[in-house]
Amino acid sequence: MSGRVKFHSGTVTYNNQPYSKSLKWSIGFVLQDDVAFPHLIVKETLTYSTLLRLPNTLTMQQKKERATSVISELGLKRCQNTVIGGTLFRGISGGERKSSLYFGKASNAMLYFSSMGCTPLIDMNPT
Repeated sequence: MSGRVKFHSGTVTYNNQPYSKSLKWSIGFVLQDDVAFPHLIVKETLTYSTLLRLPNTLTMQQKKERATSVISELGLKRCQNTVIGGTLFRGISGGERKSSLYFGKASNAMLYFSSMGCTPLIDMNPT
């Protein structure tokens, strides 16, 4: 489904739709391996991510506050100043690296998060 491996026979469908470029853009693919820099601490990692990914309509301070909020929401305050780590040296635990937020139908995700008072800063469609 990721499109990373070419197939030579058979067909790939998703909800009975043929695989296409437009379908590929609506599918999320998560690598099995971490892509975080192992030498950065948790707080740096999340701060850099918010600075790079959130829209320019937010100030730098708002983005930094969002990173702090995410650390709190994911229960990572205890390890926020710990390096991510990797195969060559120890850092945070595997569970801390991979805090699942939601498991269910994509069409129910926004309702699930809004019921907990969590709404995205920018409009998005998870389906």
